[in-house]
Amino acid sequence: MAFAKSFTSNRDNVTLEMDIDWLKLLDGTNMTGAQMSRSTHTSNNPELAELMVSNINGAFSIHQ
Repeated sequence: MAFAKSFTSNRDNVTLEMDIDWLKLLDGTNMTGAQMSRSTHTSNNPELAELMVSNINGAFSIHQ
């Protein structure tokens, strides 16, 4: 399942469609564990933050 959002630029009438695969973004996470293990904010869970960052490139795709 993917999320698609169209973006329009005021320059040269460019339209960009970006998809996000939420399963790829959340791959390797445990959202059923304790609340502290399934959230991250201002470095309280650096392991989760690093995992999410490493998943970003595979989760987003752009269509032109």
